[in-house]
Amino acid sequence: MYEIKKYVEARISHSRWQHTLGVMETADILGTYLMPNRREELVLAALLHDVAKELTLDEMFCLIAEQEIPVTADDLSTPAALHSFAGAAMVKRDFPDLAERDVISAIANHTLGAPNMSLFDKIIYISDYIEPGRSADSCQRVRKFLLSNIKEGARESNVRALNRSIVMAIDNTYGYLVSRGLAVNGKMLDTKKALLPFI
Repeated sequence: MYEIKKYVEARISHSRWQHTLGVMETADILGTYLMPNRREELVLAALLHDVAKELTLDEMFCLIAEQEIPVTADDLSTPAALHSFAGAAMVKRDFPDLAERDVISAIANHTLGAPNMSLFDKIIYISDYIEPGRSADSCQRVRKFLLSNIKEGARESNVRALNRSIVMAIDNTYGYLVSRGLAVNGKMLDTKKALLPFI
């Protein structure tokens, strides 16, 4: 873990590193209630989730192509999401022992989500959205909702609360994008549709 921390810290700015620490903390907390046997891997995925955030778009495109990370044309036309796929590619290239684990999927899906997200993916997705450094009211509301609706020994209701919090986050992001005339990636809406029956 120490080696990977140094790898990540060397590739991102101080402010991005502080965000990463917040995501790690949040993933660990959620893991306690939702996946207690996978907390170390959740923290690892949180540590690596934004490793490609500060690469150039050209570098991201090259990594995605080189490592054959599956992306759609819609994904490639959503610049804000490319770091997710490029991050998965970096981890696949530089830490091949993680390539067959949930870590890669969670990194790839942490921005747009995916209709078939695993529980592991969902924890990283929402940890990125609600980490303590996110000061926006919308993020803080989702954080308060989720943390006040999960409790020890209530796995089924905890998963429902997690799903609901992701839908809330998607609604917030959708509203933000539309209000600014920005494109909405269809994968985000497909993710919400897949989750609605399970909230």
